[in-house]
Amino acid sequence: MLQNNPKQNLFGFQLPPDFFLPEIVDKYNKVIKAMGGTFDNIEDVINESIQEVRIPSLGYELIRQFDTGLQNQSLPDLQIKDLVDQNQITVVFRHTDGYLSYFCLLEHFYRLFQHARDNSVVGQSVKETIKRKIDLPLILLQRNGNPIFIAIYKWVFMLSMPALTFTYATQNREYITFEVNFGFYEFSTKVNLPKIVADPDGNKK
Repeated sequence: MLQNNPKQNLFGFQLPPDFFLPEIVDKYNKVIKAMGGTFDNIEDVINESIQEVRIPSLGYELIRQFDTGLQNQSLPDLQIKDLVDQNQITVVFRHTDGYLSYFCLLEHFYRLFQHARDNSVVGQSVKETIKRKIDLPLILLQRNGNPIFIAIYKWVFMLSMPALTFTYATQNREYITFEVNFGFYEFSTKVNLPKIVADPDGNKK
């Protein structure tokens, strides 16, 4: 049954298994195992800390032409991919014990940038430099768990991470998060609308 209240709608989003560099996985898995707890690998720790995902808006501006004092407006000659406001998505992570999630992503970001800088060629695109095809899927779910919308952001690379502020002024423990911006080159979408099925008596369900 269609529900007008989206309160129980869910989304699914996680970094893929090949997102982190192997040396990052090996280093931080040892830390996770030494700390003990529910998780035994850094990928699960990072994915569990994801709190929010912000995707770019779509839009365009009409072309305005002036002729004999009358204003005419027409659609621009654009491809679908050109409708994206910014080729980046923002993911909000929760800080984990010892700021582990932050420093894992920070070191991964630094190593990727260092690798790209050391291997970059003048005139090369970022896509040609990073040479790692990472895709991030965002799945919107109905309250029963069925996917209704899938957006896949392709050739994703990290763009920025925020600074950290440490203060003694806060007396109570706070729920602290941080944002990471990811750029992407391409994206695709798929809408899975639920099918209407009738039982033998003709009742739709």
